[in-house]
Amino acid sequence: MGYQEHAPPPLLAPFVTCFWEIDPGFVDHRVLPDGAMDVVMAGGDAARVIGPMTRAIVAPGSRTWVAGVRFRPGAAVEMLGVAASELRDVAASARDVWGAAGRTLDARVGEASNARHALALLESELLARLPRVRPPDPRLAIATDTLRVARGELPIAAVAAKAGLGERQLERLFVERVGYGPKVFARVMRVQHAVGSLASLARGAAASWARFAVEHGYADQAHLIREFQALAGVTPRVYATERAMSEIDNPGRATLPTLPV
Repeated sequence: MGYQEHAPPPLLAPFVTCFWEIDPGFVDHRVLPDGAMDVVMAGGDAARVIGPMTRAIVAPGSRTWVAGVRFRPGAAVEMLGVAASELRDVAASARDVWGAAGRTLDARVGEASNARHALALLESELLARLPRVRPPDPRLAIATDTLRVARGELPIAAVAAKAGLGERQLERLFVERVGYGPKVFARVMRVQHAVGSLASLARGAAASWARFAVEHGYADQAHLIREFQALAGVTPRVYATERAMSEIDNPGRATLPTLPV
């Protein structure tokens, strides 16, 4: 079956993009920044909180089921009770973030027989937290959605104006709730847009890569390569090849290029 996503219940939709699960057997794969945070569970392991990433990691494959929740960019702070900036490029244990609730979740997940059971436990925990949390900041939701739709190609001043904020206010809000500033988030959105089109260019000529760069918001091919090396850790050609091989070994992998396992 590979990788699957599940829509959150309506009450959690303002906070959560999806719940997800993968079957045993996924091999090592590169995980790119995506502006989001996840809580990840695996059979027999403690739950982990994956903070907002500014650089790629190579996640190891798993012989057991893995499942988790992906929060909307900037919407995890209320549920986790910690500023996103404190978890930037960090994988923390749920018990360190949630305290007693995290220890209880670990104990219950340790008894889960499969990913669906673990996801039900995690969903229950998030629903139980709802009465104690504020809704996500609508101004930040406007800003992140604007940059996502614009594929990172919009001046920050215009994003701030659309959200009804000054640029410094927007910067502070992003750092606290997304984990890094809007300019970094824009770069992440630009790369995220580009990765979906890379497979067809894995063996492309230099001219094709140059055209690809311009079509995806980069000044030229050199700019594209620099950004991929900074955020993905490899050139776009290498990433395209890795992704093609990963999809062979990891069915459904292409549906979510930043799966944090």
